[in-house]
Amino acid sequence: MEVRPLGASEWRELKELRLRALAVDPLAFGSTLAEEAAYADSEWVEWAEESDRGDQGRTFVAIDDGVWQGMVFSSLLDEGSAGLFGMWVDPRARRMGAARALVNAVIGWARQRQAPGISLSVAEDNMAAQRLFGSSGFAPTGERRPLPSRPHISTLGMHLALDSSAQRGRARPSPRPGRVAPE
Repeated sequence: MEVRPLGASEWRELKELRLRALAVDPLAFGSTLAEEAAYADSEWVEWAEESDRGDQGRTFVAIDDGVWQGMVFSSLLDEGSAGLFGMWVDPRARRMGAARALVNAVIGWARQRQAPGISLSVAEDNMAAQRLFGSSGFAPTGERRPLPSRPHISTLGMHLALDSSAQRGRARPSPRPGRVAPE
C-alpha cells in the first residue's frame, strides 16, 4: 500500500474516491453524498490543485496495486494548528496499515508546516477510529458537538500537540470540502 500526496491532475480519482467514501460510510462525514455529488468538476480540480501546492492544505491517498483505497486531508486552521478531516479507508483495505500511514502523512505534513498541533473530530461511536487516533498520540479534548450533516450523531474532539516552538497566529482558510467543521 502506497500513501502519498494527491497530484494536481488526479481530481477524477479524488472525486471517485470521496464519493465512494460518502456512499459506503455516510454517517462518518460532516458532508453528504448528495452535497458533494453536486460539486462542479471545477471544484474537484481546485481541491486537487490546492492539495498539490500543499501550502495551506494537503490531501493524502492510499493506493494498493493501482486501486485507490483511502484518503485523508489536512488544512491549516486560523489559530495555526492543523486539522485532520475526512479520513476514510475502504472496508476491504482496513486493518492493513493504510489508516495509520494516512495519519502519519498528516502528522509529517503538519510538522513541515510548523503547526503546533493537529485537531480532529471523530464520531462518538467510532471506537476503531478513536483507538487509532489515540495510539497515534491524539488525546480527547472533552469537546463534543453534533456532526454537521447528521446532528443526531455526536463527535468527540481530539488533539495531538506537536513542537511547541512552531509558528502561531497566521490566518488560515477553512477546511475542504464544503468548508465544514472538522469531521
